[in-house]
Amino acid sequence: MSNKDHPVWDVYDLLRTARLNQLYYGRRLLTFERRNFWAEITIACTSSTSAIAGFAFWKTTAGQPYWQGFLAVAALVAIAKPFLSYAKKIKSYEELLIAYRLIAYDLRDLRLDCAFHAIRPPSPPTSGHPFHAHPARQSERSDAGLHC
Repeated sequence: MSNKDHPVWDVYDLLRTARLNQLYYGRRLLTFERRNFWAEITIACTSSTSAIAGFAFWKTTAGQPYWQGFLAVAALVAIAKPFLSYAKKIKSYEELLIAYRLIAYDLRDLRLDCAFHAIRPPSPPTSGHPFHAHPARQSERSDAGLHC
């Protein structure tokens, strides 16, 4: 079997794909979390109990058009937010991210096992004793030590 045909390369391909998907879905999750955060901030800032709504600047002739524009944007965001379903998308991306992290972790372990066994084939099963030496070789070694 050549190096190109070794099964560890399939594991590397799967690991690369899992890592790229992990990065992709992590970025998508971050994007939707940020969008949801700013939508919530926009809606919260325009509520009647908000401290921002009580600023004196909004009551001036220069500030009133800005406040009305901010209120219009907040109203549109409040209407559109349920249809955008950020919470559902965030949950979906979290689940995908967790799944790809688990797959990548398992593939890393598999890669290490494949690489280890490519260097050193698995040893035959033992009877549970830490060292098995052939009795003839053991006696030869003990005799060799006496003749030095």
